[in-house]
Amino acid sequence: MAVRVVIASDGKKGHFNQSLVAARMLGDENPMVVNLRKDFNELPLRLRFASMGRGAVTRSGARGLVERKMFEELPIGLTTLGNGKLPQDQDLRIFTVSTGTSVATANLVLARMLQADPIVCMTPSLLPRKHFRLNLVPPHDVKDREHLPENIIVTPAALSYHDEIKAFDMANQLARDNNLDPDFEYIALAIGGPSNSAPWREETVIEGLKEVLKTAEVHEQKLLVSTSRRTPDWCRNWLIANYVGNPAVSYFLDASTSDLNPLPGFFVLADGVVVTCDSFSMVGEAVNSGHRPIVIKVNEPPQSVKEAEFKVEKLDKMNRAVMNLSNEGLVDIANDAFEIRGCIIRRSRRKKPNLLYERTMDEVRQRLNIPEEVPVQS
Repeated sequence: MAVRVVIASDGKKGHFNQSLVAARMLGDENPMVVNLRKDFNELPLRLRFASMGRGAVTRSGARGLVERKMFEELPIGLTTLGNGKLPQDQDLRIFTVSTGTSVATANLVLARMLQADPIVCMTPSLLPRKHFRLNLVPPHDVKDREHLPENIIVTPAALSYHDEIKAFDMANQLARDNNLDPDFEYIALAIGGPSNSAPWREETVIEGLKEVLKTAEVHEQKLLVSTSRRTPDWCRNWLIANYVGNPAVSYFLDASTSDLNPLPGFFVLADGVVVTCDSFSMVGEAVNSGHRPIVIKVNEPPQSVKEAEFKVEKLDKMNRAVMNLSNEGLVDIANDAFEIRGCIIRRSRRKKPNLLYERTMDEVRQRLNIPEEVPVQS
């Protein structure tokens, strides 16, 4: 049996990376990729799928949408991939994969044309999960984990894969370009940004960042720091004023001025990793690298304010998801200055890389009945 994966992409790097990880789990390390046209209004079609299911378009109608309307340039061989394929054909298994809402409809259209099994990462709005062969869902998107249908897998974190060869190459480049000394003790610090599921409280974030810097100064450690595209201006400005130029900071990347993602290299160079508690992607990447990251809080539970109830509910779910990783011994949660300092000083030894990746991959392959002879991309 052979596996072929087609990724429908919305152009967002984070979404695309998760789709690539899903394709790797299925056994296709070089999937076909189609990019959704930015001027294509998919909402009417999404509503049609929501009400009518996979029969919202015929196979010929799906082909017309794929070839003429939905996507930018198509890869060679896409339109003939599903030709003549019968449902009982076991020689070729085709999957379509997407991440996020805007491209989920395109995923269903591709699956219809190719007679493929559609797989979606994250939870698209207005599209019932039953329309997909498999849903890879983060913990904060699940209300009741005890009564889930067979086509839903709750992932412990956002999908990620630690490529050790690429990570070592990046680490060597970072060390060479920035005169990093291998004899120093490095601590990586990955800073995310606020979202609906993890709103930031400025005082809490600054307090945590101050303690990380203070601990590094006192214990003669060196920090490798990266912000993200979501990091707000006030935080970047504070970091530039307090971190940049400080002898305890060996490397600082402002993600608003660079497309480089230095985290894989950080994970190789660093003896410990600290991440802000707002991004399942960063937490998952750190765990899959073999580290036991220290997760620092970014907010305080607000007082009984009715306007905040919705955010508090989502925040509680996110904290519970991180707590699950903590209960497994995969992360350390540091809620105050004392815990931050203690966790950094008594860092845990590294574990086998890609633990979360392999766990999710095993469950995906079991649910989809992918036989053992299909190569495992690990």
